[in-house]
Amino acid sequence: MDSHERDVQDRTQLPGQLSRRGFLGAAATAGAAAGLGILGAGPAAARAGQPRAGGSRLLAAQGAKGDVGATVPEAAYGVADRLSAAKIFDSYVSPARGARVIQKYYFFNESEWPQAPLAQFEPDIPLMYDTSQGGAANFRWLVCFKPSRQLLPADQTALANACNLLLSSGIIFDVVLWQEPNTKKMTMDFSSGAEYVNYVNYYRPSVPAGIQVIYDCAGSATAADQVSYFPGSSAVNKIYMDFYGNHYASALAAGDDDPLATLNNLAISNGVPFGLGEWGFGLSAINALTPSTSPTAGQYVNYFTGVFTGRLNNGHRNGAIMYYNGTNAKSIWNIIPNPGDWRVPLYQDVYNALASPNG
Repeated sequence: MDSHERDVQDRTQLPGQLSRRGFLGAAATAGAAAGLGILGAGPAAARAGQPRAGGSRLLAAQGAKGDVGATVPEAAYGVADRLSAAKIFDSYVSPARGARVIQKYYFFNESEWPQAPLAQFEPDIPLMYDTSQGGAANFRWLVCFKPSRQLLPADQTALANACNLLLSSGIIFDVVLWQEPNTKKMTMDFSSGAEYVNYVNYYRPSVPAGIQVIYDCAGSATAADQVSYFPGSSAVNKIYMDFYGNHYASALAAGDDDPLATLNNLAISNGVPFGLGEWGFGLSAINALTPSTSPTAGQYVNYFTGVFTGRLNNGHRNGAIMYYNGTNAKSIWNIIPNPGDWRVPLYQDVYNALASPNG
């Protein structure tokens, strides 16, 4: 998310240790996608008879739900480990849950990799699977790696080794190759969409077969950048956006009442699931939505829940919908502090509408 550059400065862990209004309609979607030039690699690959990494057949009636999760670093509640924080969060939002369903795990530094033994170097990763301690056997991590932008053969090997280490440890996970590559800031991580697509194409073959790779787009990215950074469905299996309340408010102020439309259309035209890698009410105390702001926090939640419900009603698969619970006392605008907090029923609304029955 756009706030990670700030959040990482507050972390005290060791390196590598964690810390529209409805569906638009098929004809309108196809027209919008063509107008934006986003038919993408999916249809092209299908016409050529080539397999697609994310090719998902549309269902006749109801689309498939994805997991509803919540990334809850231990610092959010001042506890020693991620599982303890997850249990606190899930108790607050009960009977919904999420923090023991799916979370993100961030390797913030370039060329930073998990080390063996996991229990020593990244203890939160295996701990989330410890059912004797309250973990979940089918828990899933969304692991965000940052292989070198210098396109190093050594990092191809390191990526493969990291994935195989997780696999050999019984970890269930998907992979993001450099989350939010199109974040708007003074110096872009990648100079263009073409550079990022080349980056993904270089490292994607190092991810073992069966592990899904996700394009995780920044909520601050322009519509053009949302499209140009998409590597194509031959390279990624799902499309996610990190989409906060301030992104929604900024879009409304600019006259755009459907800021998820571009990526939604992109996912539909490529036949891949669409989800939210992070959502929350804002990236600072200044721009965070509340029940009394305009738009309100409820309007924001109703908007994106409507988008993903619309997808289901039109036979499309959703990816995960993941809340970001903040990292410390400085990010109280997203941290749910107790079960009576006003954020709880909004989270429960999302969970009840979009959670997979198996989530």
